[in-house]
Amino acid sequence: MMALGLAAGYLLRYRRTEWLPKAVTAMVWLLLLLLGVEVGSNAMIMGNLHRLGLDALIIAALATIFSIVASAVLWHRLKSGSPDAGNGNTTSESELCEKEDGR
Repeated sequence: MMALGLAAGYLLRYRRTEWLPKAVTAMVWLLLLLLGVEVGSNAMIMGNLHRLGLDALIIAALATIFSIVASAVLWHRLKSGSPDAGNGNTTSESELCEKEDGR
């Protein structure tokens, strides 16, 4: 399917495609509707929805927590790795511009 889409994009590259974003949006909504119908008609999924929802909540919460922790560690390492870190020497953006202009 991906190759078919690439071929269609290649063939349509010089044509007007203003309609394409609206068509893609409509197709995504249709796929979501059909996915909902499929899930809703599956008795096993509907019977275990509370368990699946709890698992999804735990995974989302842990992913968010670990992303925040990883971001904080990276921020701390980047900040402590700068040559002026910790010695009180800070340069504002306007001071940098003045240095570049030779003022």
